[in-house]
Amino acid sequence: MTNFDLSITDGSNPRDMTTSDMSTPSPVECNLPIEGCFQTCITNKTSVSSCVGTCGVGNGVGCYALCEVLGTSLSTCKSYCGIPTAPAERACYKLATTLGDSVSTARSYCGLTSACGEDGCSLDCIARKDSLSTCKSYCEFKTGLGQAACYAVASSSSDSTSTAVSYCSTTTACGQRACYGHCGKRGDSTSTCKSYCTTSTACAQIGCYDVCLKNGDSISTCTSYCGNGDVVCSECGTTETPRNACYRVCAARGNSTSTCKSYCG
Repeated sequence: MTNFDLSITDGSNPRDMTTSDMSTPSPVECNLPIEGCFQTCITNKTSVSSCVGTCGVGNGVGCYALCEVLGTSLSTCKSYCGIPTAPAERACYKLATTLGDSVSTARSYCGLTSACGEDGCSLDCIARKDSLSTCKSYCEFKTGLGQAACYAVASSSSDSTSTAVSYCSTTTACGQRACYGHCGKRGDSTSTCKSYCTTSTACAQIGCYDVCLKNGDSISTCTSYCGNGDVVCSECGTTETPRNACYRVCAARGNSTSTCKSYCG
């Protein structure tokens, strides 16, 4: 999986937050821009059938965006747009959310074949305020992005970290980092978060440092819990190494460069 960006392109992701909020955003590849031909259709409010006849379906994102503007039903939109790409699968769920369709209805039309789809499914769950167990049954959350999306659902429904881990798992680097995000937002201690989220990957270690920073732990405490290393976490969140995260937290604590060097290496 390629690097996740903290920015988004369509303004629709409730998980788009700063690093201090410790949330895991959707990757850029799930948020493809609307193609120019469809953008013109959106501006002119051209019917979906006419626009597809002129522009084709393309990557599908613009087609679903047009349906959203026109208020076209999910069934009609699916018949014209199909699901040509993973980002289109996410866009289909986004349309379902806008229309107020249930997650079960969304799943029946949009399918679930990609990480982008799992992410889109989670957004519909959050909008519907469905329980974590219900969302898990429809969205599955099997991929790294899916696990991160699962923790976003858990945060939105105020589930405990233990409950979140039982549904979302920590078998991927992105899932581990998102676990720390959820745990930190709940106000759990760094030691508690480590016990649930592990520090077996660089992404987990960086998540650990984020919780340390939020909890106001000393740099010595942070390094004892989170460890160190130069492996880059590029699966989700801001690209960083645990060592750089250590320096980031150390500097935020107001420590001298020599002190940070002694702890972070």
